[in-house]
Amino acid sequence: MSEIIPSGVPRGNRELWVERCFDAACIVCVAVSIAEHSVSTLKLIQSRSVRRQLGQDVTKRLVCALVLSRLDYCNVILAGLPASTLAPLQRILRVAARVVLDLKPRDHISCALRELRWLPISERVVYKLCFLVHGASLGQSPDFITDLLQPVAHPCPHCGTPVAETMSSHGRTGKTADRAFSTAAPRAWNQLPTELKRTHRHLHFAEY
Repeated sequence: MSEIIPSGVPRGNRELWVERCFDAACIVCVAVSIAEHSVSTLKLIQSRSVRRQLGQDVTKRLVCALVLSRLDYCNVILAGLPASTLAPLQRILRVAARVVLDLKPRDHISCALRELRWLPISERVVYKLCFLVHGASLGQSPDFITDLLQPVAHPCPHCGTPVAETMSSHGRTGKTADRAFSTAAPRAWNQLPTELKRTHRHLHFAEY
């Protein structure tokens, strides 16, 4: 499945419910709530007495389990939101990197994120979208996700066999519709390299 286009399949009730409940204002509240909880967790881990006892490896595991897992939870609802809305979560990610690597206030955070191989918040959302689409292409996703995607077959350049490499999204317009999974997921998937989209192992795809 290398490309996805807007699908003519009727939307499921789940997506309708998500679109109505998670408007921009609600998403901001959710983001702020996640950020506030993550800050309290980081403050506990950041205390020097605790930091010395844990060491960098254990600290990283704790931060991934208690902080990054919350930043990534249901983060596909953040698709298409402006950077200003994602800023609180991005700040938490930077603080988390400083805690893990025990950086000083003036140390550059961009290099730290690359060292930890942590994607920015916006790219984490895109990664999750593509990961879900890849699972659907392998038949490993629930029906309510698969039904929102319509694969478009292209002939294989080697044998001519039709291969679904692109995805189609629902033909809807508007800001809310543009952020919907049925639109945002195909848009993210179709920008991936063809070789990556043809990966037949879900875990192998996740390692890229």
